[in-house]
Amino acid sequence: IFGGEHFVLEETDWYLLNLFRLWWHYGISFLRLQMWVEEVMEKFMRIYKYQAHGYAFSGVEELLYSLGESTFVNMTQHSVAESLLQVGVTQRFIDDVVSAVLRASYGQSAAMPAFAGAMSLAGAQGSLWSVEGGNKLVCSGLLKLTKANVIHATVTSVTLHSTEGKALYQVAYENEVGNSSDFYDIVVIATPLHLDNSSSNLTFAGFHPPIDDLQGSFQPTVVSLVHGYLNSSYFGFPDPKLFPFANILTTDFPSFFCTLDNMCPVNISASFRRKQPQEAAVWRVQSPKPLFRTQLKTLFRSYYSVQTAEWQ
Repeated sequence: IFGGEHFVLEETDWYLLNLFRLWWHYGISFLRLQMWVEEVMEKFMRIYKYQAHGYAFSGVEELLYSLGESTFVNMTQHSVAESLLQVGVTQRFIDDVVSAVLRASYGQSAAMPAFAGAMSLAGAQGSLWSVEGGNKLVCSGLLKLTKANVIHATVTSVTLHSTEGKALYQVAYENEVGNSSDFYDIVVIATPLHLDNSSSNLTFAGFHPPIDDLQGSFQPTVVSLVHGYLNSSYFGFPDPKLFPFANILTTDFPSFFCTLDNMCPVNISASFRRKQPQEAAVWRVQSPKPLFRTQLKTLFRSYYSVQTAEWQ
């Protein structure tokens, strides 16, 4: 974890050494954090029992209360930092470790809501797994398993119709073939409806009260894939051969990037060898804004190419 001038925490291949370093720097804060996250996740897992028994809720707050009573509801109204301080986690641990994990996951700080922050911190646990070939195979596998009828088109409008007291939704869409529409009993919107989302031109008709554009904005996340030579001197290692890290998280400083990762192929062959620090490699840089050339030159001695994708 890089703090702008030096590394505030370094992980090794030795599990016991990592635990000792955490204890030496932060006391038992890491244990308090783990207990807090596990308690939240244990309660959250009740949602699958509700789904299995066909339970439904009229609103998000009602759902959260059924899972964790007032604790979960309050977690949407307080920050991660506030909630962790209440359970005995130190401010230093929050600034160094918790903030770094949240920046890596959501590009945000410990001031984000505690409930969303707990979900993000759960994703930093060591018992996670990945899918060979890419996590996108989970989605395609579920579609195949459920035999879903996938329509490759852009939805342009949703219109509410009432038939004998039953709600029916007409969904209009367009693709390269032309315009068409179908009727559905239930419609789930999985795209931002905020005013700053220029990619969404979705309209609604027949709803009372009408569905208006929502105010607000989303936190953008920019991922840059850079093929080049890492500037290890920026991280305090003048000799690139001595640079030992493949994954770098950051605290709130420096602010221009959140994470830096030495990338591996999605499909790893038996002969695969990770590039050495002094060699040209593909690095993934996550940042809140597109990187300027000067910022790229700060992180890399030189580079061959940069590919950028931005999400909101």
